[in-house]
Amino acid sequence: MDPYNQYPPQQPGGYQPQDPNVMYNISYMPGTQQQNIYVPNTTSYNTNVYYPSNDPPLTNNAQVPSYLPNYNVQPSHHHHSQEYELQQNTNNNDNTTVPPPITEDVTRQQHPTHEYPPGYIESGPKAPSEGANRQSSQMSVNDIALTSKTTFTKKNDEDMTDIYGTQFICNAKHDNQESLWESGFFGLNVFAQGKKKRLQEISEMNRVESTDQLGKNQAKEHVQHHKKYTVMRTAKGQPYLLKTGLGLDEIKEVQNEFSSIRLRFCCKWKEIEDHFGLGVRLYFDFGRLIIILNALLLFFQLINFIPHLVIDSIYIETFSNFFKGEFSNYGGLIDILYGSSYSPQLYWLWVATNILCIVATLGFGPLYWFIVRRSFQKRDVYDMEEHDLAEAFDRDADIIKENLSTTRWHRLGRYFVSYSLFILFMLISCAITVGFTILQNFTTIYEAADAVFSQNTLYLTLISIAISVVIGLVNFLWKKICISLTNFEKHHTWSGYRSHNTFKYLFFKLFNVFFMGFTKGLFNVPCVIRTLGNQYLIQMLLDFLVFNAIELVVPYVSYFISKRRNKGSDEGVRPDFDVSEEYLEVIYRQYLIYSGMASFPMITLIALVASILELYLDKWRLVKLCKKPPMTNGSVKTVVSFFLTCSAVLPILNWGGGNVYPMVGVYWCNTPNNLECEPCRVLNGAEYYIDNFVNMMYGYS
Repeated sequence: MDPYNQYPPQQPGGYQPQDPNVMYNISYMPGTQQQNIYVPNTTSYNTNVYYPSNDPPLTNNAQVPSYLPNYNVQPSHHHHSQEYELQQNTNNNDNTTVPPPITEDVTRQQHPTHEYPPGYIESGPKAPSEGANRQSSQMSVNDIALTSKTTFTKKNDEDMTDIYGTQFICNAKHDNQESLWESGFFGLNVFAQGKKKRLQEISEMNRVESTDQLGKNQAKEHVQHHKKYTVMRTAKGQPYLLKTGLGLDEIKEVQNEFSSIRLRFCCKWKEIEDHFGLGVRLYFDFGRLIIILNALLLFFQLINFIPHLVIDSIYIETFSNFFKGEFSNYGGLIDILYGSSYSPQLYWLWVATNILCIVATLGFGPLYWFIVRRSFQKRDVYDMEEHDLAEAFDRDADIIKENLSTTRWHRLGRYFVSYSLFILFMLISCAITVGFTILQNFTTIYEAADAVFSQNTLYLTLISIAISVVIGLVNFLWKKICISLTNFEKHHTWSGYRSHNTFKYLFFKLFNVFFMGFTKGLFNVPCVIRTLGNQYLIQMLLDFLVFNAIELVVPYVSYFISKRRNKGSDEGVRPDFDVSEEYLEVIYRQYLIYSGMASFPMITLIALVASILELYLDKWRLVKLCKKPPMTNGSVKTVVSFFLTCSAVLPILNWGGGNVYPMVGVYWCNTPNNLECEPCRVLNGAEYYIDNFVNMMYGYS
């Protein structure tokens, strides 16, 4: 089907092709409103003019639409060149008309000798003179591809396939390269040789979504006058743009064929952008920025950790004895990693470096927003974020039509039920965490009386593992439950759907970790720093190694089984790669790092390794396992920056398990001096004992 020939003229006439046997070059540059230029269909004698759905068909006597810019066609070189470039016409005369129809003499149409560009293109003070036209080229407007940035040449190429059903285009010159829309304009090198490349081209042209990078100053005008795209949604409400005039069967067919094209794992990031769109590329750029941030945090923590290894010789001896099969009563190999083992001489260095880390985490969110904004400015591209798509392209696309029948009061009732269940799940998770924490403290420490910490490390660690496993399982199940609750709410718009789902999903996960740290600090004995460090170490390792492995293995097994059952295309059974969810997973992991870096400085080392592995694991999932996500050209910088800032602020506010609490020494509970860690001695004094909050509650003294 020819999407550009949906609105043929209502009566004979209009602009007819001059040479139906020749293919011509064309460029679609939204930044220059190039879609306004009427292009002849070179595959037949019928007029093939792109009429936007809101525009009346042109007839012989119709005027050029008012939004159509006037252009001059100039030779790109002045010496008998057949290359032309477009210059804007400064003539404000709007009373120009489409040229009269060509006669029905087909022979004469096929052999034009003295046809000139029509007046509405040629007119203007810079237009070439009639003599210049006759002497330099004697070419018709059909021979000229109009663009403001690129010069094209006419060339016969019978090997070209008909990518639109209109056989538009041949090779094009663009910066001395034989490719059209280079530099990622459509995210492709068009006209590449080979079946796979051509299939990729067809897919992307039919499923451009938002890879048409609209110039930021022309985006609104383009949207108003050219209904070229419509906003579509994934099953989870993620918006993307789809070219109009295409049937769903055509789209599915192209998607299925495209699934056979897979990038190499070692492909460059630019290839990721070309194949999957700028939106996916921005996620991987975000992952690389996270690696830089974690490397910076590790650098700050090494400033205090290396002197700790040098000064605290007892831990160096412990480290040596570990390989000799000996184990000190005062601590083990893991104890070296916690802030509780730092010498009092290093207290202020420990505090200063952690303050630097906190400042870096607070500044990263706004910095990321600025970096993405600057990136789009350099590209001179309009950043079409999710909330902008429906507003700019199609407001009706934001409405969930199947939920229109739901009344306002009915919807409010559903909200009440959904958020009641949301709070109930949070309370259940918190109750389990509190129960395990109390069990950890009373059964292990107080039954051991004055026993030192290391003798009970095994019990403490097992209970800490149980807490982390419970939190991880609840988070894993919540991911499925959250979507069901959001669907139950019957939202009126997709933007509301996405906002509510994102809030419930991420807030639940952050609150679980927040409350875990709070209860550890509130009921903690014998040392708040050591216990917090131990808990965050276990949580980080389990979250990255175990639950990431589950999220990778389960979809792969499901895909393998479904593929064996279905003999056709496997694109429909592949797992999704939701960029928005990937952002949230990274932010959640960063929150763990920010919360634990004061009590466990070397969590930043684990974070650096985990962020590198996560980046390439996601790359492997994208190119080898998951189905091709909708290609988006806009960022999600506002939402991501907001949650990055929240993940940095919450650990500061968590007075019990955050990154400021361990450094100030104003703890909920204090323990006998022989169990206190060194920072506690510095702040509270070695000769004083303040009654433990838990002791007072349960009558211990």
